[in-house]
Amino acid sequence: MTFIHFILLKIKIKKIICIKWSSDGLSIATSGEDGQVKIWSRKGVIRSNLVQSNTPVYSISWSPDENFILYTSDKNLCIKSIKGGLKTLTWKAHDEVVLCSDWSYSNKLIISGAEDRKYKVEKKFDYF
Repeated sequence: MTFIHFILLKIKIKKIICIKWSSDGLSIATSGEDGQVKIWSRKGVIRSNLVQSNTPVYSISWSPDENFILYTSDKNLCIKSIKGGLKTLTWKAHDEVVLCSDWSYSNKLIISGAEDRKYKVEKKFDYF
């Protein structure tokens, strides 16, 4: 028999738009209408206020090695180190607002979709 445990975390964000577990299950990344990306412990303790954007962040994704977060900002995709020390990599990905994205663990490709009714697959990034 499988038991499901629900934990209610009172995370203070204007409105959560996206939430993702790290692959090891020890961290949670959230993004919101307020333009913030935050990293939390699985018990709801804030670890990092990673990003403060001027626009809502509709999508976030952990990098395959979990050292970076991919996030959306208006028409752009951005990659930010969770450890700091590296400049945020930002590029225009679409002609309209980017609504969804993901970073493949197996082939390390990035995919995104936007209000321009297109999806794009981005090549691997050797920057990291």
